[in-house]
Amino acid sequence: MHLARVFLCFFAAINFFNSALANPWLQKPGEGLLILNGLAYATDTYFDSEGQKTAQPRFSKYELNPYLEYGLNEH
Repeated sequence: MHLARVFLCFFAAINFFNSALANPWLQKPGEGLLILNGLAYATDTYFDSEGQKTAQPRFSKYELNPYLEYGLNEH
């Protein structure tokens, strides 16, 4: 679980700094932009149809979502 927290903090920091670089303009020709977005989720409980918290086998999900932009021409 400690490793998941480290990854979560790392990806949160990356996303924070990437948002500071947000730019509404197209990339210049020959230049590009790469943004990595990560998500970590884990649980061992769920809410049943009556709203009661119920145990289940551990479920974990990790995602890495890249976004790439590259300028091909002026417009």
